[in-house]
Amino acid sequence: LNVLPVEPILLAGEDQDNSASIPSFSIAEEKAVKAIQKHSMNIEGEQRNRQIQEAYLLLGKARYYDRRFLPALEAFNFLLEAYEDRAAYLEGKLWREKTNLRLENDALAVKNLTLLANQIPFGNKLYAPYNATVAQGYINLKEEDSARVYITRAALAEKKKVNKARYRYIEAQLLERANLLDSAQRAYQSIVNWNRKAPRIFWMQAKLQAIRLRAVIDSVSPLPTLERLSKLFENQPYLHLIHQQEARYLLSQGKDSLALT
Repeated sequence: LNVLPVEPILLAGEDQDNSASIPSFSIAEEKAVKAIQKHSMNIEGEQRNRQIQEAYLLLGKARYYDRRFLPALEAFNFLLEAYEDRAAYLEGKLWREKTNLRLENDALAVKNLTLLANQIPFGNKLYAPYNATVAQGYINLKEEDSARVYITRAALAEKKKVNKARYRYIEAQLLERANLLDSAQRAYQSIVNWNRKAPRIFWMQAKLQAIRLRAVIDSVSPLPTLERLSKLFENQPYLHLIHQQEARYLLSQGKDSLALT
């Protein structure tokens, strides 16, 4: 059971070790650099143009999404060293540690973010991303009990449905890896209960996992439920996932030929 990443960064077919295939990131970097060069107002060591800190944040993000993590780290470090604005500091700190995670500095990122993740108020817009990023650090460090605490907090606070569904799905996966099958099944089912408010791909994956775990817990066949699911018109784009789940169950029952079919 591979746990979903908290923040996907690759498109299908892309290589993690190469720059992104989207030119917009390079364009954003060029614009940020021009803004810094043309509009910086550094007077007696103090930056008077507050838009420059936004330019540095944009510069770091553009490099981050272009998967040039060391230059991104440089931009975020400069932002944190040069500006005292609290909001800019908190956002820059978050992005710097996300970059550290990409550079596999997992323990450092967790150390630098955990205190702030516990101090930021629940209603703050950075509460969910801070907690989700700490969770990813703990997942990378194989400390999944700690990861579960922070991803649960992130899921509760997140307002965007696509992120909320992802965090809740990761929570369910971590519960399953801890062999807490009833809790995992309920977590998957909670996504299913959102119905059309959940992104369809997450709804479908959560539905299939909830069916699978219920079959394990109650020792019943999931095939009738999967068959009904496959007949719904709106599920036609996901038939491959449904059939895959059927095949896995048949394999677990030693019915190899049926599974192959």
